[in-house]
Amino acid sequence: MTKFILFGGKGGVGKTTCASATAISLAKDGHKTLVISTDPAHSIGDVFEKEINPDPTRVSEENELFALEVDPNHRFTEKYAGTAEALMNEAGKFGVDVNTDEFSDFDGGIIGSDEAAVIDLFAEYDENGDWDYIVFDTAPTGHTLRMLKLPEVLDSTFGTVLNVKSQIDGVKDTVTGLFGGKNR
Repeated sequence: MTKFILFGGKGGVGKTTCASATAISLAKDGHKTLVISTDPAHSIGDVFEKEINPDPTRVSEENELFALEVDPNHRFTEKYAGTAEALMNEAGKFGVDVNTDEFSDFDGGIIGSDEAAVIDLFAEYDENGDWDYIVFDTAPTGHTLRMLKLPEVLDSTFGTVLNVKSQIDGVKDTVTGLFGGKNR
C-alpha cells in the first residue's frame, strides 16, 4: 500500500526542500518514490536540475526516484475536456446559453481547476499501487486549504445542478404529456 507524506505551510518555509530531501532519503533506502509538486510556482525541477513533466519523470539513475509537477491544463485537456463539453451541451438542451468557444482552448482559468487537478491526482495515485511512497510538495497554505474544501463545494454545486435538472425534466415531461407528445 502506498504511503503518502505531505509537506504544507506558508510560502517560503522550505516545503520543497523538505519534500525533496525526504523523497531522496526514501529512494536511497530502496523505496520506489514519487515526489509531486502541487505548487503553481513549481521548483522541484530546480532542486533536481531536470525538466519535470506532468507525468512521473525519473530524476535519479541511482535509485527509484521520480518527480511530477501538476499541470492543471494537461490534466483537464487529457481527462476532462470531453466531460466538460458534454455538460455544456446538456446545459444547452435546457436553454442555458454556454459559450463553448470560451472553453475550447482551456488555459487553466476555470475556477478551482488547480485544486481539482490535485484532488484527481490524489485519487489516481491512491488507487495505483506502483509507488511505495508519494511525497507531496503542496502549494502554499491558501491553495491547499481551497483544495481540501473543493470536494464539499463540488458536492453542493453538483447536487444543486442535479436538482434543477430533475425539476426541469419533470416540467418537460408534464408539458409534453399535455400536448400529447411522447416522453423521451
